[in-house]
Amino acid sequence: MQARFCLPGILPMQKANKTAAIIVAAGQGKRYSDSVSKILIEFRGKKVFEYSLDTFQSLSFISQIILVGNAFTDPKLLYDRYPKLTHIVRGGECRQQSVLNGLSCTDDSTAFVFIHDAARPLFTSKMTKDMYEEIQCCDCVIPLLPIYDAVKEKTDSNRISPVPGKSLFRTQTPQLYHRDMLMKAFQEKGEELEKYRDEMEMIKAYQPEAVIKYVDGDITGNENNIYLQKYDNPTWATLTITNAATNELTGTVTNFSDFWGADLNAAPVELSALNASVKNNIVQLNWKTISETNSLMFDIQRKSANSEWSKIGEVIAAGNSNSPKEYLFTDRKITSGKFLINYPGID
Repeated sequence: MQARFCLPGILPMQKANKTAAIIVAAGQGKRYSDSVSKILIEFRGKKVFEYSLDTFQSLSFISQIILVGNAFTDPKLLYDRYPKLTHIVRGGECRQQSVLNGLSCTDDSTAFVFIHDAARPLFTSKMTKDMYEEIQCCDCVIPLLPIYDAVKEKTDSNRISPVPGKSLFRTQTPQLYHRDMLMKAFQEKGEELEKYRDEMEMIKAYQPEAVIKYVDGDITGNENNIYLQKYDNPTWATLTITNAATNELTGTVTNFSDFWGADLNAAPVELSALNASVKNNIVQLNWKTISETNSLMFDIQRKSANSEWSKIGEVIAAGNSNSPKEYLFTDRKITSGKFLINYPGID
């Protein structure tokens, strides 16, 4: 098992505090990018993981925050900014090992521990407060979201059978546990940490009779606010009625043009200039924006006449801006031929 050590914060832990929050930020985030961890992406002046620190720092019942990860180059700055942050802990070889590294730095008098993934920055204070109220009469509390997709189960013999959707839910974080029970579960199941996808599964393996409650998970935005629109020069006309329970967009089309699906609250990026130049098989893209709202990045894509669109890079956007911004991207891996370049904004 990997050795654990902590970097103590500037402020000493106070023994009277009862609830801690462990933010796990040790994952590599390869589904997002091979070159940079998504939790380190800066958005609206803060890195993604700092949004979780902000939320826990603001909650009165949180007494201690422990950050788990290997990529924090200026811990003193974080300690100064977040008074409740008492330790920065190295991550482990798997998620559960990282959680254990953080759990080992909690104060012995701590009653409850939130476990949270830093890659989920938009969890709400309300949901966290609801969980804190529920933990007083159970062993752990987790947030759940319903699954509306038609889910199937595949057997070893390659047979497919439907799974009743009403019994399936997606698990979110943070999750809330009694510290002592979680510590005992880690002690008993420490040799098989990698088999558990979250701590609730380990708690149930350790104590099958554990009482687990749930609260409704939350999402930013509203699935009922997704619409299909058709361009009817000079405006976009809304065609659809949305059914979030079935993930269906329905509407009537009498002729055809460009279509898109989006949240109507999402404001566009307003472009003022767009240029591309080629020299020695190097393509340089340059564009300018007048305003941006909730813009996260520009996803740079390329295709030839005989290929599909493929991502070749990304450029971080300004977030929210009412002043001109200029962006540059260089494609150095292009071969001779004709290509289409696309760089949609992502919010």
